[in-house]
Amino acid sequence: MIPSDIQLHRLSRTLTLEYGSGESFTVATGFLRLHSSSAASKYNELAVEEGAGKCLGINIVSIDTVGNYALRLGFDDGHDSGIYTWDYLYELVSVHWQAQQQYFLSPQAGVDQADQSAQKAAPVVQLFDPKKA
Repeated sequence: MIPSDIQLHRLSRTLTLEYGSGESFTVATGFLRLHSSSAASKYNELAVEEGAGKCLGINIVSIDTVGNYALRLGFDDGHDSGIYTWDYLYELVSVHWQAQQQYFLSPQAGVDQADQSAQKAAPVVQLFDPKKA
């Protein structure tokens, strides 16, 4: 499913994807980095749990389409080889993010209540229209 709108919020390090169905999901950019589909970044379950805290500060620096089937996200840690097909991206944000959200926004992950409020109020600094790219 192709999103109708994609908004990158650099300050809060989140990406919002809106779909024609009315669904809207906001995910941490570190979550997307952690779940990059590139072979170089595949993690086993233990590594995902251990790596989540390390990905909290990672942000997206580039968004590019790959043909008409995917996005390539570039991250500020230098990783830019992960391709997110529209189906994989939708699965991540609609299914897997629900399970990971509590970890990424938990105090033990280093995000306090003030940071959570800032994420909700942060201005959009980059808009990306997947149909115009």
